[in-house]
Amino acid sequence: MKKAAVLLGAFLGVLSVSFAAEESAKENEKEGKLTLHKNFSLNKKVEARYLYADIEVDSSAMLRSIGELNDVDRKSLTTTLNSLVEEARGGKICKGGSYSITPIRDYREDSKGRILGQDVRFSLHCKFLQNEIQDYNALLSKINQIVSQNRLLALPQPAVTHRITSDEIAFAKEELFGEFLGELKKVEEKYSTLLGKTCAASELSSNEGFVPTPRVFAMDRGVKMARALNAATDTAAPIVQEDEVHINVNVKLVCR
Repeated sequence: MKKAAVLLGAFLGVLSVSFAAEESAKENEKEGKLTLHKNFSLNKKVEARYLYADIEVDSSAMLRSIGELNDVDRKSLTTTLNSLVEEARGGKICKGGSYSITPIRDYREDSKGRILGQDVRFSLHCKFLQNEIQDYNALLSKINQIVSQNRLLALPQPAVTHRITSDEIAFAKEELFGEFLGELKKVEEKYSTLLGKTCAASELSSNEGFVPTPRVFAMDRGVKMARALNAATDTAAPIVQEDEVHINVNVKLVCR
């Protein structure tokens, strides 16, 4: 049994390649053939390129205890929420803008449910690069200004997160497989020289993995109904930390 370790460099981080070999060799005297089984484990550090945030607008404490919603307040809510949609439509980083206004009912003393107040749900889903954080902050500030003019609504401070995309994972795995092919060629040449035979891979099997680490940055959301300040503090981009992508490849080498 032989074990070796190879450390490779990669532009997105350090590519760590651990090469653990389990060899089972059976010499067929008639064919003069030697079969070797080896395992390659390759790891790569990657960084997320995109930031994500969900901007949500909720009911204020007043709206949650207002009871039945009259026409004036309903118009005020829909006008404000439609303004938020139009504000987001002018940018490129946020999508969505669907919303609902539904009654909050208490069924403890009334089977039909006594209306206590109203529940508003509004959300925008934002995706942007780190150098676009100022665009996000500008939009958040405008939304905050609009919401702050309506006593029936509240704007919690959104969380901003890093997230590795499926395309970034696929790209990293392609790079890892390219590194594997380079190491495989070296192994074939090494054993061909040692054994005085021609060694080549005859079978490959692989399993892949990705280990994500959540990256969240946000102000305290413990008091969710608290209204954001008129001059909202800009959100700073969270510090990017590395996640790990790895592949394992089992190889059958035949030397003749």
